Amino acid sequence: MSLDNEQPIETTTTRGKIVQFLRRNQFLVQLRAGQVVAFMPEKLLPIGRQFTEGQDIRVTLRLRKSPKMPIIIEAHPVIWCA
Repeated sequence: MSLDNEQPIETTTTRGKIVQFLRRNQFLVQLRAGQVVAFMPEKLLPIGRQFTEGQDIRVTLRLRKSPKMPIIIEAHPVIWCA
């Protein structure tokens, strides 16, 4: 699921995976270069509620200039088949 918002020129996007639920709509996201706390909009929360330890939810983040928190713009649960 994704949000169809226009992306301002001064922002960039990156991909990662949710590694920890922090509170209502904030998640810790693992990126290649480290971790960030990101905000998940109400529209994507049904996917965020599926998060449990050991389950992968891949996300695309819009990184914004400080002090604004990165925002999750896409979220997709990953289902592993054995």
